[in-house]
Amino acid sequence: MRIICTEYQDVSFREDKSTIRKGHAPEVMAGFRNLVISIFQRGNVKSYPQAFRRFSAHPEELFTFLGLNQVQQKVIYA
Repeated sequence: MRIICTEYQDVSFREDKSTIRKGHAPEVMAGFRNLVISIFQRGNVKSYPQAFRRFSAHPEELFTFLGLNQVQQKVIYA
């Protein structure tokens, strides 16, 4: 599993070219990347770059993909 995650991080996220280097930020970003990879694997996503482009262009579809499309919006009046 670690080899697969590393390959996806290097290719899909261009992790080798990352400029995040201070403090715990590299480990935090790696954790987020692993989370996205795990979610995409569970959702049977075949092309990560295609999914990145699709969800970037249509963020509402990401919520549907994650099963969060039924969340009701609350209106707060000040």
